[in-house]
Amino acid sequence: VEELMFQLVCDPAGVVVETALKELVPAVIEWGNNLDHVLRVLLSHILNSALRCPPLSGVEGSIESYLRVLGERERWNVDVLLKMLMELLPFVHQKAFDTCPLSTTETTPTVLSIPLLESYAR
Repeated sequence: VEELMFQLVCDPAGVVVETALKELVPAVIEWGNNLDHVLRVLLSHILNSALRCPPLSGVEGSIESYLRVLGERERWNVDVLLKMLMELLPFVHQKAFDTCPLSTTETTPTVLSIPLLESYAR
């Protein structure tokens, strides 16, 4: 299911991409409760698409030079995968709140101490 989801997100048809981003991606994440895995695979796909670009030309190191030499397909893949990452941010935000080890009362202000942040990072 996950591989099919990435194939649909990177489809050359914009309407397929939009539907996959708005309907399929959230459904897959909720169904499998596998946000962490989807994010790891997504970042891997983004990096792999970017690494398939040919050698740089133009002003070395500039964003324009990277985008100019990316093949049309790689540019499309990077664009839609970044859109997918943006669509996942609310899920990441919610998971951060759901899993944050805060234990405060209403009378106690929320303080993010170093030990608490270390606990959350674990």
